[in-house]
Amino acid sequence: TATRDIAVNAYNEAVAGGEMYALDRFGKGALPFDCIVPGRGRGTLRITDRVLFVETRNPVAVALKKPVESIHDLAAVLTSRFGPHVTLVGKAVSLISMLAQEFIFVFNEEGSMYVHRTHQMNDILMKHGIELHMHPILRLQYHTWDALSNARTTLCLPEHLAQAFGSRQIGCEEFSARWREVLLEQEELLTRLQKIKKPAELLGFLQKRDPASPWEERIVEYEAAKQKLMQLRAEAAVIQQNIQADYGKLRAIKLSLEAAQRESGRHFRSVTHWTQEELQQREHLQKQISQLLNAARQLCNEINENSTQRSNIERGVEAAEARRKMRTIELESELARLRMVRYALLTTEGLKHTNHRPSAWWMPLVDSTGAWFRKIAQTTQAYQEQIQTDT
Repeated sequence: TATRDIAVNAYNEAVAGGEMYALDRFGKGALPFDCIVPGRGRGTLRITDRVLFVETRNPVAVALKKPVESIHDLAAVLTSRFGPHVTLVGKAVSLISMLAQEFIFVFNEEGSMYVHRTHQMNDILMKHGIELHMHPILRLQYHTWDALSNARTTLCLPEHLAQAFGSRQIGCEEFSARWREVLLEQEELLTRLQKIKKPAELLGFLQKRDPASPWEERIVEYEAAKQKLMQLRAEAAVIQQNIQADYGKLRAIKLSLEAAQRESGRHFRSVTHWTQEELQQREHLQKQISQLLNAARQLCNEINENSTQRSNIERGVEAAEARRKMRTIELESELARLRMVRYALLTTEGLKHTNHRPSAWWMPLVDSTGAWFRKIAQTTQAYQEQIQTDT
């Protein structure tokens, strides 16, 4: 019990930032170990002062006569309740430490994605004075695809590799000689595709990459649609200039109208005796106001007509068809880009992964003579990986 909090905190700190749960997500008293109970299955082990829990599908609770304070107490409780075949097994991060004290793990280069977290947990435990003595992991480094040069088989490649190698069928010797070059080419392709931002640039790249494809025709169609839109926008721009000019005239008329209305009101208030001359002045001012109102109405009608004409150009059949054509071609090019990205990722990630960890059934299937297998065995290299920092 003296080291329990240290161990729990070490585990939680090691798994932080990943997709694995910290122990408190499993419930109070959870430990980084599972119990395999005969007839019940596997579940997280939780221990409180009064109860031991095994979180199987149907959880099991064992009342404790006294708190579990040592591994011997734990073994006694588990075997007395579940029998001699109950098994304690560490969760992913702690399992390697659990077994590495007695055994040597042999992993390929990608074996166990949790080793760095195990190493981190062990360093935290050692930092708090807990002594650990563990065997290092023995890593095997294969040269799977380099060794394929010994085989004399013709391979029929899947679509993504056929695209990368430029051929559906390829001999093992050629595959072996070119796979690293192809890997670099596909990585460069991914970088290039990521940098392409403009549709026209993407179309040009696709046409240049595959001159025999219909992309040249698509470029012509795309440019034609683009030019059509530019023409329609130019026509609409001329109309918009007329609209803006009319708005300028309308503002001037409104200023004149306001001045005329003020003058008419001033004149009306200033007259105490309506002579013929004053009536004529009144009539003149009202006529001026009426003319300005008519001019304003005519300009408003003209603005509305021009706005409708501009809208018909911008949103008409020709513009809609040009936009549809451009959008269709852009979507086709983006789909082609996505397909290339998918194939490149399958190639780069797949070749690296399979080079590190080949499947045994490939060997007799691809090369019945055993030459490929023997070459892999001859060229395999081994190195050690520590799971605790030496002090």
